[in-house]
Amino acid sequence: MLSTKFYNILIFLLLITAHTAVFWFSDIDLWVANFFYHPELSNPWSLGDKAIWRFFYQLGVPLTISVVLSTLLIILLSSIKKIGKQYRIQATFILLCFVIGPGLIVNTLFKDNWGRPRPAHNESFGGTEQYVPPLKYNTQGDGNSFPSGHSSLGFGFIAFWFLWQKRRIKWANYALAFSLSLGCLFGFARMAAGGHFLSDVFWSLWIPLLTSMGLYHFFFKKYL
Repeated sequence: MLSTKFYNILIFLLLITAHTAVFWFSDIDLWVANFFYHPELSNPWSLGDKAIWRFFYQLGVPLTISVVLSTLLIILLSSIKKIGKQYRIQATFILLCFVIGPGLIVNTLFKDNWGRPRPAHNESFGGTEQYVPPLKYNTQGDGNSFPSGHSSLGFGFIAFWFLWQKRRIKWANYALAFSLSLGCLFGFARMAAGGHFLSDVFWSLWIPLLTSMGLYHFFFKKYL
C-alpha cells in the first residue's frame, strides 16, 4: 500500500504540472513581461536599473555565500570539538539544500544548458529569439533564462522552514515568509531588467522546494 507521503508528493507534482501547462497554453509570460518593457526609452528595461532592484540583484550571491560558509563553519567546529552533533546535522541539511537546489539543479543543470531565451532577447521585445515555454529544451539556443538563478537563492531559504517546522514553528513561519518575500523580490528585480519570465521565477521556487522536501523526507526527517 502506498504511503500518504507518496500521495502528497504526487499531488504536489500534479499541481506543478498543471501550473506549468498554464504557461504553455497562454501568453501570460509575454503579457507580464510587457509591463516591464518600454521601447520608447533608450533602455527598454530601465526599471531594472533602479537602485532598489539593483540592490536585490546584487544581494543574492553574497547572502547565499554567507549561509554556505556559516554551515561549513558549524560542521567543522562540531567535528573538531566532537560536540553538537545535532547542529552538524542541521547545518549539513541546509548546506545540501542550497548546493543541490539552487546550485546544481537550477544553475548548473538547467540554467547553463536549457537554452531558453531571456525576455530581452525575445522578438516581442526587440530581440531575435522566439518564445520558448518553461521546461522545453531549446536545442537551437544558448539562453540562460530558465529558471531564475537569483530567485532560487531567495527561495532556497525555505529549507529553514523544514528545519524548524517541528520544534520551532514560529521560526519556521518567519523563515517561510522571509524566503517567499526574498525570492519574489529577486524575481521582480530580474523580470524588471528583462532577465527572466514569470515562469522562470515560479520554477526557481519549485526546484528549491522539491529539493528541501526530498532531502527532509527521505534522509533527514528522523534526525531533525
